[in-house]
Amino acid sequence: MPASPRVTVLMPAYNRETLIEKSIQSVLSQVYADFELLVIDDGSTDGTAEVVGSFDDPRVRLLRNSENLGQARTRNRGIELARGEFIANLDSDDLAHARRLDKQVAYLDVHPECAVLGTWACRVSKKGRPMGLYQRPVGWNQIRAELLFHNCFKHTSVMARREVLLKFGYDPAYQVCQDVDLYRRIALTHPVANLPEPLSSYRKHKDSISRRMKGEKRLAQMRIAAVELGELGVEFDERDVRRHFLLREFKAPEFPPDLLDWTEAWLARLHEANRTASRYPEPEFSRVLGAKWWQACRVLAPSRPSALRRCLRSPLARRAAEDALLGARARLLDRPR
Repeated sequence: MPASPRVTVLMPAYNRETLIEKSIQSVLSQVYADFELLVIDDGSTDGTAEVVGSFDDPRVRLLRNSENLGQARTRNRGIELARGEFIANLDSDDLAHARRLDKQVAYLDVHPECAVLGTWACRVSKKGRPMGLYQRPVGWNQIRAELLFHNCFKHTSVMARREVLLKFGYDPAYQVCQDVDLYRRIALTHPVANLPEPLSSYRKHKDSISRRMKGEKRLAQMRIAAVELGELGVEFDERDVRRHFLLREFKAPEFPPDLLDWTEAWLARLHEANRTASRYPEPEFSRVLGAKWWQACRVLAPSRPSALRRCLRSPLARRAAEDALLGARARLLDRPR
């Protein structure tokens, strides 16, 4: 292996004795060969380090934290010690598809302005059974337009330029969702993208961090949303942040009776604030707001005869429809003849 491989695959691990072997094998099976796999054992109390040490491959580097430092500090340590120009994240319970590194390096070489490149990801069971697909927005403008509502990257699929990660770093103040905070900060000023194909597999199991720390994850996501709202220049209170969080996916079992009224007024406030701040790109941001309004009408008022008329009358819906028509017209004009 070269002293300075182009790619460092960074894999923090904590008590992953039963899962990390397949994760490592997926990296060593890559078509692209110019990489190192940097595994940092974050103070595991099981046999994680022994499993990693059993691989007789010079591309595998194992480092061990003397104590459990947590995700953010461990990843920051990995960024500092990485030898590669690019850093590819892979969690110690997930899998990289064979051409993942190959395709991401090729894209970053052609697009030197791109700082962060994710991909879509498959959702699979612990035993590898398909369970669905994680899709993410592809282009920089669409990603920036959705930052206020969504996590636009699947962290275990991301490859980024090391120099950018050194500049921004993970914030240790976030016990979870430190990746969401990191990529939103980068995306505001640096071009980012996602490849629209699944090149990683995210394994769902009972010991995953997202499942074990579901409550902490929710609080962190609301905290990040509050930061975004503050930087946009919107006045809000704690109730607004809780309700804004509901607009992500409308999965709550019960909704306040006035949520539809609040949603229309809130989305209009966001649109007006962005007209002043120009924080998110247009017309993409208006499309996101319009989509949220249609979703709210569909979920919150499906049996009300006046709901459709109200949706159509709202400026939010009109802007979304106008932008959709403009987008369709542009695609037709760009179509090869």
